[in-house]
Amino acid sequence: MTLALLMVLCAAGGASLVHAQQNDSYRTVARPTLASGPLCAEEKAALVSSAAAAQAAAAENAQIAARRFADLQTLQKTGKITSKELDNLARERDQRLEEARQAFGALDQATRIAEKPCPAPVENTAPATKSAEKTPAAADPAKADAGNTASAKEPGDKPEVSLALTLTVPAYCKPASTCPMVVELHNRGSRPLASPFLVALALGSEGAQIGNILPDSWSCGQASESLTCSGAGTALAPDARARLSIDWQIAERPRRPSSTVCARIVWPARAKDGVYRSEQIAAIQFALQKAGFDPGGYDGRLGTKTVEAIRAFRSRANIEGPTELTADFLNAVFGSNGTLAGDDNAADDSACTSVSFGTPPLAANPASPPSAPVAVVNAPASPVVEAAPPPPEQPRLSPGPAAAPKRVAPREPRPRQQAAPQAEPRRQTARRAPVQADDDDDDVVVYTSPPRRTQPAGQRPVIVYPDGSYRRWGDPTVYRQ
Repeated sequence: MTLALLMVLCAAGGASLVHAQQNDSYRTVARPTLASGPLCAEEKAALVSSAAAAQAAAAENAQIAARRFADLQTLQKTGKITSKELDNLARERDQRLEEARQAFGALDQATRIAEKPCPAPVENTAPATKSAEKTPAAADPAKADAGNTASAKEPGDKPEVSLALTLTVPAYCKPASTCPMVVELHNRGSRPLASPFLVALALGSEGAQIGNILPDSWSCGQASESLTCSGAGTALAPDARARLSIDWQIAERPRRPSSTVCARIVWPARAKDGVYRSEQIAAIQFALQKAGFDPGGYDGRLGTKTVEAIRAFRSRANIEGPTELTADFLNAVFGSNGTLAGDDNAADDSACTSVSFGTPPLAANPASPPSAPVAVVNAPASPVVEAAPPPPEQPRLSPGPAAAPKRVAPREPRPRQQAAPQAEPRRQTARRAPVQADDDDDDVVVYTSPPRRTQPAGQRPVIVYPDGSYRRWGDPTVYRQ
């Protein structure tokens, strides 16, 4: 997939490929090990700083993955990339977003760890040397104390530069509606910060479909699934806040049931590792576009059009030197904030949250309106009803001698009647009896059959033969009259 991605980017432009390799490489996310118990203030500060660095790296990786997916999604229409490769990049993007969410949770846990008193430092009891006695500090303790007081920083003092970001997005946004997003910047440092203030937003899979932007001092540049916003106006005094409100237009049929929204403060100057971040390049492109120089979009890459726009701006501003993002160029674009590479507390420079477009969460039962006050009236005491006296106790009769129980003679078991052995029945031939004789012919005898018997009630069926013999059903014995 990486080879195919490089080939596609080469087709888009050789210069943008070089910068994509330099500026869009994923950063290593080193997750700190969170402690289960309270920590010393110094140990907690080191842990929070490590967690903040991991969260910043994970958030940047999520933005890089989102931009890569958006670029390849555009190129899919040309047939230069298959849908399978695009699906793999979509899974990679979701994985980076999940890493950013986990890193943000680890940072939140690190800030909630309880503190315990730090152990007292061990004093050096070694005797002072002669050279130390001759130093000006030892000769004048007052001057030494004054110098330590001026250079030391009290634990409760505010940092010089500290700008905190807070992101507020509803947990559920209905499709085909407007979802409000609010970004708030809070100057927690002791130094006033001049405008413009730069904020980069990654809207995840749903894309950057933006409506109203308030207040009017803010403006945003849209690039696929990301936004680059710049806030102009007066300086932000210590403890002052700046607010950005954006109406996010949700599609009628969102591509995914949820999305991860991330916001991050952009510091224009070069980072400590000497590499410009993609959100820094996007902020420069947006500033050049507002100044009238077309950088070719806000993709966060130093492509050919972006380099030409930088040259044209430097020429108009009479900035000499090579075409690079030098300090004088950044100051000309962003004012006094152009040389800031970050603040003293990077832990609160970014935030991420999840938005659901599927089934809305179950709404809590609305609180029932308060019922009208009911006057409590003491009921009159009911009269006490005395219970009726119990009936007089009847005298008990002493029982007489108990009668002896009658003995019941045991019953003798009835003898079993055994069936007499029956001889095997033999079919007998029914005989006919003469009923009338003829005087004239002694050899002729007239026989007549008796009438048929009916079946007795409650007995088995009887089969009657023509000759008057019969037998019961199931009994082979034939009986005759």
